[in-house]
Parts: sequence; C-alpha cells; structure tokens
Amino acid sequence: MSSLSDTFAKRTQSIDVIFNSYRTLYDFYVNIMKTANVNKNSLAAFKRCGATVEQTQEDISTKLHTQAFILLTGSFEAFLNDIFEDLIQENFLSIRKSSGINYSIVDLQRILEQNKDKEFISLELANLTIKQIHGIKNKKEKVNFQNTQTMADILKSYFDIEIDAKSEYMKRIHKYWQMRHTIVHTNARVDERYIANVEAIGLKSEEIGSVVAITKTTYDKVKEDFSLLLNHIKDQLDKLNLSFEGIDTVDCTDDGAEGGSD
Repeated sequence: MSSLSDTFAKRTQSIDVIFNSYRTLYDFYVNIMKTANVNKNSLAAFKRCGATVEQTQEDISTKLHTQAFILLTGSFEAFLNDIFEDLIQENFLSIRKSSGINYSIVDLQRILEQNKDKEFISLELANLTIKQIHGIKNKKEKVNFQNTQTMADILKSYFDIEIDAKSEYMKRIHKYWQMRHTIVHTNARVDERYIANVEAIGLKSEEIGSVVAITKTTYDKVKEDFSLLLNHIKDQLDKLNLSFEGIDTVDCTDDGAEGGSD
C-alpha cells in the first residue's frame, strides 16, 4: 500500500499544473507552428515571446500560489476526512468512543434483517456511525479537521491515535487554516480574529491589515508539513495494528474540494 503522503500527492498533482500554465501553452503553440511548417521568421518571432511568457508567469506567481494554497488546504481537509471514515469502516469493533452517537432500534433492525453476515453488519454499522458523526451539533464533539487540537482529540478518542497538536509542524498547520480562512473570507487581510488564533498557539502573527501572501516557499512548506502529519498518522496506524484499506488516488480537486467549515 502506498504511503498516505504519496497518495495525497497523487490526488492533488493537478494543482501544480497551474504554475506552468503559460509555459505549457507557449510550448504547445511552438510545436504546432513547427509541425505546420510556419514561416521561419514568424516562428523565430514567436519564440522570442518566450521571455515575456516567463516574466508573466513570474508576475502572477503569488496569485497562482495563493489559489493553489486554497485548493491544497481544502483537499487536505477532505483527505483527512476520507482517512477517518475509512478507519471507521475497517475498524468498527476497535472504536473507543461511545458518547455522542445514538442508534435507533429501527436502524439496528433494518441492518440485522438485511443480512446476518458479520462483516456486512459491521460495515453497515460503520456507515451508520459515520452518518451520526457528521450530524453531531456539539462543537466539542463535532468532526472538524480544520482545528488541529480538535483533530488530535478526535483521532485519540476514536482510535487512540496520538498526535501532538503542540508540535512545531502542527502549529504551522494550525496557522495554514487561519491563512486560508483569511484569504477566503477577508480578502486576505489580517484581522483581529486571525491574530488571536495565530498567537494563541505561540506563533507570530502578521500585522493587522496586512495581506496574507502565499509565496512558492510558503506553498512548498505547506506540502512538506502535510506530509509530516500523514507520515505520522501512518506510523500510528501501524503501531496500533489498525486495518486500513487505503483510499483511492482520484484527484479530490475535481469536485470542489475547497469545502470545509470556514
């Protein structure tokens, strides 16, 4: 089975394509002109546009990385949710949490009447549990992977998976969620809420009114920290002997992965 970080990379590989959009189109047209036997002078003139293409690509780099950042963080949240649901389906008998989830007699009767196969019943109960979990209204028990402490608490309470929300890379991930919220909801302008949420975990915040800008360096660091968390989760699954079928590598940016509970 592929590592979680490799699977996530495959599911989001289309995001990085946008960074080479101008260059890709330019090369595409050059090849067309070559195969069409276009006048050499025209082809040479078009090739000279390459420098302009590179400059244009550089000029919009921050905007591109900002949009890619929104897609990446949204996809990561969806990926964490997929991992959680897969764990419930594959390890229903290992769930430790008992509060906040209630089944009706009708639900249980329906499942038992359909089939007496143990695996079928376990999967049906798991799916019913997932539905119940996503319907929880209590903020303290509601599944929310945009909050690093809540995420750590959820994985601990359900499967005894240990994640230190105060580790340096988890603090940075916490900040990434705040950055995404600010970009989406306040036109990237830092407000008091952003400052409070960032400083609450001991990190330095940008000044109020400043713009949250995503550079290539920041974007690459986000991907690196997401990989650190996924590798840690995989290590925990192995340590606890939790079954994990793995999740597909279908690109989760294709169907509006931004989602989330911003």
